Amino acid sequence: MWTQGMMLLKRLPPFHDVLPVFAVIATMFYGWTMVIFLWKLPGWLFFLNTQEIVRIFAYQMTTNLIESLCVLLLLLLLCMTLPSGVLKAVFVVRGSMVGLILIGSMMLFLNRYVSVGSEFGGNMVWWMLGAILIAIAVAVLSTQFRLLRVSISWIADQLIVFLLVLMPLTVLSIIYILVHPLL
Repeated sequence: MWTQGMMLLKRLPPFHDVLPVFAVIATMFYGWTMVIFLWKLPGWLFFLNTQEIVRIFAYQMTTNLIESLCVLLLLLLLCMTLPSGVLKAVFVVRGSMVGLILIGSMMLFLNRYVSVGSEFGGNMVWWMLGAILIAIAVAVLSTQFRLLRVSISWIADQLIVFLLVLMPLTVLSIIYILVHPLL
């Protein structure tokens, strides 16, 4: 049993490859939330007090962490099930591209859903299948071109800097959520 667990762990990419992919995923989720939060903030100032706005922000930050970890977990599960040459060997490039395409597709779908209305929701299954196929195609092609491979790796590495702000902010948000009911 112990050796099976160790064999599964060996199928995971090293932490220095996982961190840039998490940075790409987290930057997309947190960035999207910040845009929406700042878009709604002026209206909220008319009918919400500061404590309610801080509470909304704290829940949004915590939700972003959970969403980011879920997408990363999905990629790591794929990495454990697929042969190591498919995803583990080029995890930064392919993982970043799959995360970027799937999250970007979700953002675009929700934007269209809000703009068009609920009748657009009937397209969700086809939209997701298309997004998955595009993500697979882009992930495969992303390692074929040196400039694209180097650019994706460089951008993913640079986005780690945002984690230095986002993770402490999320920890403070979680603490606020846990402590606030006690006050």
